[in-house]
Amino acid sequence: MRRTGHMARRSFWKARAFWKAQAFQKALAFRKQRCFLIAVASAVCAIACVSPKPSLAQPSQTEPSRTEPSRTEPSLAQARFASLKTDRVVVRQGPASDSPVLWTFHRLGWPVRVLRETGAFSEVQDSDGAVGWVSTLHLSGRRTAIVVGAAAPAAHIALRFDNRDSAGIAAQLEPGLQAVVVACDGRWCRLVIGDVRGWLEQSRLWGVAVGERIE
Repeated sequence: MRRTGHMARRSFWKARAFWKAQAFQKALAFRKQRCFLIAVASAVCAIACVSPKPSLAQPSQTEPSRTEPSRTEPSLAQARFASLKTDRVVVRQGPASDSPVLWTFHRLGWPVRVLRETGAFSEVQDSDGAVGWVSTLHLSGRRTAIVVGAAAPAAHIALRFDNRDSAGIAAQLEPGLQAVVVACDGRWCRLVIGDVRGWLEQSRLWGVAVGERIE
């Protein structure tokens, strides 16, 4: 009986020791696994903190500014002067060949103010202020002018040899006379009228802008 009890106690202690060893091994393995998981988590956290985050800002897509073309009507200050290329130029009401006729010029070289151009037609103004449309092909860049501004109805205007008030008189001109403009210095213009040449103040001419210089 004693031997049997002794053997039973020895078996009990061996089993107990075995289960303790098994529990220790399991605890050790659990700790190792836990430490491994903690290390992996720490590494992932470190990588996430160090790596730059992608920018959420969207690139600017500002649309380039667009400048609308000017639609303002041309002013007299922007107009230019021209002369008639032929001795018969039809003036129409609109910029079309079938537009009603207003009048007809019969003066070769007569000066006109060009207000604007549309296609093959130009809107012009004469010295009396009348406005109409003519074919652009009937206009020339040759500069001419009309003598204006007499002090009295019967008075003559002096065409001088030089661009000075004290210069000698080359000819006496009448208002309405047509002249070819050779040059202007901003105050005086050199003119050719037939066989006569001389200088006249720009203020006495229609067909040249105030202060305009022509070379």
